[in-house]
Amino acid sequence: MAENSHLEVDVRKLFTIVVLAVLAVQSVQAAVPAQAQVFFSPNGGCRDAVLRQIRAARKSVDIAIYSFTAGQIAAALDSAVDRGVQVRLVADKTQSAGTNSVIHSLVQALPVRIGAGSGIMHNKFAVIDDSVTVTGSYNWSDNAELRNDENLLVLSSPALADLYKARFEILWTYSLPESTMTRAAPAEDEAAPSALVPGASTSAPTAAATGGDQVYVTKSGKRFHRAGCGSLSRSCIPISRAEAVSRGYTSCSNYKP
Repeated sequence: MAENSHLEVDVRKLFTIVVLAVLAVQSVQAAVPAQAQVFFSPNGGCRDAVLRQIRAARKSVDIAIYSFTAGQIAAALDSAVDRGVQVRLVADKTQSAGTNSVIHSLVQALPVRIGAGSGIMHNKFAVIDDSVTVTGSYNWSDNAELRNDENLLVLSSPALADLYKARFEILWTYSLPESTMTRAAPAEDEAAPSALVPGASTSAPTAAATGGDQVYVTKSGKRFHRAGCGSLSRSCIPISRAEAVSRGYTSCSNYKP
């Protein structure tokens, strides 16, 4: 009888463990977006997946991208702007340099800002219509499409898109305007001579280049700066000069009205 009692207890424990395991799996599955598509490169459909999502956009496309040389994707963004989609793009300052980069042509069609952090802007994601997130290691480049081993996820989840959108807003707020870009060295991913990156010039941007009354402040400092000032390397918040003064900011020593 004692053995049967022990056996009954062991069975109950095993049953409890199995139930808990099933509930844990169900919990994890519930946290995963209901619709997820996975792609790989080279030649695994990554570029076509990005193009489909951009072409399907009806309201907004927010992009943070490291290397961007794919002309087809740039053309899709142009078309999206033409049909009234609000498109914003944050790019990496070094990768924007190569002549193969499409960033310098896109600034004519849509708002572009350049990552101003102390490191590289290494994100590769886009949020479409606040409901679909495209992300992964895949850059929007010919190398990523044709040569590199990359991955791409297309995730249909408004909750997940909210998380990426919140991060994008931080990147957008603390990035430099494309008007600060100047000639510099070629990009790392798409080696080619000269193009555009921010902050390479040693002279201060003109009033026309910075929007006249536009200045920039940091998260913790109490001075305002011109675009490209070295003090903006870690944070860069755009603000009007009048507003900065009204908030008690004073001009940095390099500020030349």
